[in-house]
Amino acid sequence: MKVLTVCHKCLDDAIAKGRPAGPTMSLISPTDSGMLKFDCENSHTSYSVMQQLRFEVLFEIGAHAIFDNYYREAISSFASSLERFIEFYITLMCRKHKIDTKVFSESWKEVSNQSERQLGAYFFIFLLQEGRQAPYLPKKMIELRNKVIHKGRIASYEDAILFGNSVLQTVNPILATLKEQHGDLIQEIVFDHLFSAKQEYPNVPTSTSSMTTILSIMKESVPIYDLRDWKPPLYYTELSS
Repeated sequence: MKVLTVCHKCLDDAIAKGRPAGPTMSLISPTDSGMLKFDCENSHTSYSVMQQLRFEVLFEIGAHAIFDNYYREAISSFASSLERFIEFYITLMCRKHKIDTKVFSESWKEVSNQSERQLGAYFFIFLLQEGRQAPYLPKKMIELRNKVIHKGRIASYEDAILFGNSVLQTVNPILATLKEQHGDLIQEIVFDHLFSAKQEYPNVPTSTSSMTTILSIMKESVPIYDLRDWKPPLYYTELSS
């Protein structure tokens, strides 16, 4: 997957000279931190931080993998997206209960390398919050993930679609409730993400970029529940061709 980037120096130059020509655009790969450093065709170096959190980006990578016919990679990315969404949910709930961020970070270190412990924390935090069992993948989808990731099963298009849709059906209802009830806390998490990413290049001007994603914390977004309905953005197919 590639991220659309815009050179703001080219944009500023165009505005200053009264030219109607748009800024220089290019596609680059997302990064783990969210910080994007890129050079445009006019030799300007720009820095931009992606607003999207890791679970949003990972799911998007999975969808693009299906588009590019990499079905095993799609399932792996969807599974990672779900794990990072669980981390996001736990983080948000701890903020709701005013847990100090430093205390949370120290506690998270104890489970950061063990997905089963994170899943257990999610199950019981959700139970305490909602009084019901936490939504999660059906048993068949868990088995499919394990066969593909751990046993070398060669995934098909249908495998990838079914697994991705299962993640969507798990996450979207929870995400909709979080956006409705805890928009202020979501903004805090996004702000902390942006601040952390900017520390990679703390002394240079940095812009913030955003992209439309299938799983989205943006309040006005409309959830997608079937990946068969999804198509990559036009800029992706046009600029990468």
